[in-house]
Amino acid sequence: MTINDSVIQRSNLLDLCSTDETCPTDSQAEDSSVQRTNLIPEKDEAGKEEKARKEREEQDRLRRQQEEEARLKKAEEEKLLRKKEEEEEAAKNIEEIKRRAQEEAERKAPPGKPGSSSRKGILVFSLIFGILLMGTVAIFLLSSNGSHDSPQGSQPITVTTSSENTAESTSKTTIKANTAQTSSSQNSDNYTNSIGMEFLKIPTGEFMMGSPSDEKRRLEREGPVHKFTIEKPFYLGTFEVTQEQWREVMDDNPSSFKGDNLPVDSVTWNEAQEFIRKLNQKEGTDKYRLPSEAEWEYACRAGTTTRYSFGDDESILSDYAWNNKNSRSKPHPVGQKKPNPWGLYDMHGNVWEWCQDKFHSSYIGAPSDGSAWESGGGSSRVLRGGCWYYLGTGYLRSAFRDWDNPDYRIFNLGFRVLRTL
Repeated sequence: MTINDSVIQRSNLLDLCSTDETCPTDSQAEDSSVQRTNLIPEKDEAGKEEKARKEREEQDRLRRQQEEEARLKKAEEEKLLRKKEEEEEAAKNIEEIKRRAQEEAERKAPPGKPGSSSRKGILVFSLIFGILLMGTVAIFLLSSNGSHDSPQGSQPITVTTSSENTAESTSKTTIKANTAQTSSSQNSDNYTNSIGMEFLKIPTGEFMMGSPSDEKRRLEREGPVHKFTIEKPFYLGTFEVTQEQWREVMDDNPSSFKGDNLPVDSVTWNEAQEFIRKLNQKEGTDKYRLPSEAEWEYACRAGTTTRYSFGDDESILSDYAWNNKNSRSKPHPVGQKKPNPWGLYDMHGNVWEWCQDKFHSSYIGAPSDGSAWESGGGSSRVLRGGCWYYLGTGYLRSAFRDWDNPDYRIFNLGFRVLRTL
C-alpha cells in the first residue's frame, strides 16, 4: 500500500466517525464504503433512464409530426385529384350540352330531300311574296280610310319565342325576395347600393360553430364545436354576386357560364378582393369586404342547429339548393330557390363562396369574436356553401368547409359580399 492510499483510507474512516467520537469497526467501515460506492452506479442508471425517456418522447413527437405531414399531404393529393376529375367531368358535361343543342337544332330544322331544294326554294319564295303583297294591300286599304288605330275589337298580335338556355344566359330576370321594400337607410333591415346589390341586416348573437361528432357525413376539420359571439350586426348580400354586378364594377366577365343574373364564377380570392376594393371606391366607402367564416356560418344557419338551415331532411334539399341532382350540370340565376329563415338565398349550393379566413385543419385556436382568422395556417383560403356540381349532399351542409389557394379559379366558384354598418 502506498502512502497516498493509506491517507485516503484513513480519511474515509474518519468520515465515518459519529459526532460522539466513536468510530466504526473495520468491518462496519468496509460495509459503509461498499454502500457509498454502490450509489454511483445507481445514479448513473437513473441518468440513463431519463435520457432514454427523453429520446422516446422526441421520437414520438417526430413520429406524430411525420404522420400529420403525411396526412396533410395525402389530403392535398386527394383534393388535387378530385379537382382534376371535376374539371374533366365539367368539360365532358359542357361538350354534351353543346352536342345536345346541336342535335336539337338539327332535329327542328326542316328535312331536305335530294333534288327538291330548288323547287322548295321557289315555292317558299312565292308564298312569302304573296303574304307580303296581301299585307301591303291591307295596309293601303286601312290607310285610305284615314285611320291609324286598330279596328274595333281587334287584338295586337304578339310573337313570343322561348329558350331555356337563352332565358338563363341573357335575360334580366327580376329577383324576387321575401323581404320588405329595400332602403338605403342604415337603420333598415335591408340595404341596396348604387349598382343594385341587395343586402339583409344580420343581427348580433351567439351560436355554436362546427358540427357535432355524431352529425351525418361530418369531417374532422369541422370541429371542435365552439361558441362564437357576433358582437356587431352587419349586412350580408341577399344573393351571390351576379355577373351583371361584376361587370358593372370590373368591366369584364370571367365566368364560364354566361348570364347577367347567373352568379359570377371562375373568380379567384384575389380577384374577389379587387372587386371589393373597386366597389368601395365606387361607393365612396370602406365598408365592403368578404365575410369571415364565422359570419358566413352564423348567417347560413340563421338560428338553426341542424345539418342544413331548413333541417336535417335531405329529401327537400333541392327546394333550397342547386346541386348535382337538379342543376343539369350548370349554375342557375340567383334567388330561384327557397331562402333560409333569415331571407338569404343560395347559401346552400349554386356556387362555392370565398370567405376572408385562412384555412386551418381544425378550430383549435380560432378567434371567438366572429372575426376572420388570418394568423397562422398556410396560404389557402376558406370556401363555404357547396355548389351545383358536387355529388355528395354532405358538401352542402351548414358546417362543411373547404379550402383553396387564393389564385385558384374554377367554373363553380364565386362569392358573396358583406357590408359593415
